[in-house]
Amino acid sequence: MNEERFKHYTLGHAKLDQDHWETAQILSKLVQELKAKCYPVARGHLEKLVCQTILHDALEQTLMMEHNYPYMEWHLTQNEKIVKESSDLLKKIDRQEVSHYEIHNFEDALLAHIDWDDRQLVEFLLK
Repeated sequence: MNEERFKHYTLGHAKLDQDHWETAQILSKLVQELKAKCYPVARGHLEKLVCQTILHDALEQTLMMEHNYPYMEWHLTQNEKIVKESSDLLKKIDRQEVSHYEIHNFEDALLAHIDWDDRQLVEFLLK
């Protein structure tokens, strides 16, 4: 993802924005490799994305607890869904059965989470 497109996903919290930038870069590489059907390389990107997501989610959880975020349980459930979707995608990569629809659905879901769920969290933190 280029910087111009990423500006939309910049939320105003330096550390979360940096995490989101790193996530977007890994996601772009993952999508590119999946479209090229280069499954071993794609698997490596997805494994890196899962690690990045787990670390990011831990930071979010800490922030939510520190600031008594009222939607913490719901947000954590959404984070768990992303990790589950990542796990499901890993299985499909291993079987080399990933459709273009699944690629875009995964990408859209992750970016929508940043745009909606994480944006709501950051807006609360900045109040």
